[in-house]
Amino acid sequence: MPNLRTILSIVVISLVQALVLNHVHLLHYATPMLIVYPLLFLRSDTPLWALPCIGFAIGLFNDMFTNTPGIGAFSLTAVAMMRPRALALCTQREDEEPYSPSRNTLGNVSYLLYATLLATAFCLIYYTIEAFTLFHWGLWLVGIVGSSLFTIALIMAIESVRKK
Repeated sequence: MPNLRTILSIVVISLVQALVLNHVHLLHYATPMLIVYPLLFLRSDTPLWALPCIGFAIGLFNDMFTNTPGIGAFSLTAVAMMRPRALALCTQREDEEPYSPSRNTLGNVSYLLYATLLATAFCLIYYTIEAFTLFHWGLWLVGIVGSSLFTIALIMAIESVRKK
């Protein structure tokens, strides 16, 4: 389960997302979705039942600030349910010792793959629900790809300065 430091990090990232990053639009389409980052650094021994609950709580907290009725909660809950499979896919760890996924514990390539899978899944779900139609599928696709790339770049920048 998350400790006080993790909860504080989640609150700070949620506030940064709601107050700053939601107002950043690269070429009017790409918005960094850093809100997925707290799910990335939860410890590997976080109970499976707690992951969707944590994802829902983070998404609901973000939805309250961004006036998106349930989009963030649904998207982060879905990504939280995908997290164990993505982590298993991106790791070759044979020991069962709990760890917090990062560039230091997974390695650069594995962590980049892990972050890319979850950030892209989040953006795909989020923008699909937000659009609720594929009438402008070109803009939908540009939003997903641009936001995913922007989010991954921001996550990797944070990971490069994060404590080892």
